[in-house]
Amino acid sequence: MLTTVKGIVVSETPFKESSKILNIYTKEFGIIGVMSKGCKNMKSPLRVVSQRFSYAEFILYYNENKMSTLKEGTIINNFNNIKSDLLLISYFTYITDLVTQVVKQNESKDIYDLYINTILKINDGLNPKVMTNILEIKLLDYLGCPINLKSCCKCGGIKNIVTIDPDEGGYICADCYTNEIIYDSKVQKMLSMYYMIDISSISELLEELQSTFNIETTKSETAFQISQLISEGKAEGFNEELFNYIIDKIVVGGKRSDFVDDPKSLHFSLNIDNLDTEMRTILQ
Repeated sequence: MLTTVKGIVVSETPFKESSKILNIYTKEFGIIGVMSKGCKNMKSPLRVVSQRFSYAEFILYYNENKMSTLKEGTIINNFNNIKSDLLLISYFTYITDLVTQVVKQNESKDIYDLYINTILKINDGLNPKVMTNILEIKLLDYLGCPINLKSCCKCGGIKNIVTIDPDEGGYICADCYTNEIIYDSKVQKMLSMYYMIDISSISELLEELQSTFNIETTKSETAFQISQLISEGKAEGFNEELFNYIIDKIVVGGKRSDFVDDPKSLHFSLNIDNLDTEMRTILQ
């Protein structure tokens, strides 16, 4: 059956003198074995798409549970930025190896989307360590060991969260706390954001995303500006929760404002009830 699929070559094995057996990760069929005949020849039209990490649209003769045969292919993205940086290649290799192992345990199509979007964001210049950490946390759900970052994993309460415990599988509230290690609240909030954020919607991740210390520094610096505006009578109606939300959103979104001209206008132009889920959680 002639089929067109999009996917990434996650591994390749030489076959005879001029061919390769490819393992292509696709959304529709998972990881499939594909014979690429004659792709080692310099003039072969299959040469480029038959290399590891080729992200392409493949036209192939698909045989379920058997070896398929590649007919032709068109590159979707060369990942030039990744392939020109040894460190990024290392991340690409690690992420690919990790995902191929997870797919052996769970064939959910959502894993493919997480994988592709992570690689695309790294190629676009986002911090590879941050993106890898986000993917690792999200993959826990598909390995049968999800982490609860919405409420206490013992009682289900959402108030007075004091720490996170890997052994218990999530947050621990003050009432359920025994002798677990106490982690900084900044770490807890960052993990929560990593877990809930939609990888495909991330527009930009700055170094500030790796350390909430930078967010707190920005708040401190901007607070001085706010105090000046208050003394001048320009900040009537402004509240601290909205202030924290604005700074968090500005820093995490990578669009930092040099100066908050009118906190009052910001207060009335934003609807607190319609805050993004991720930002709402951070403010809790």
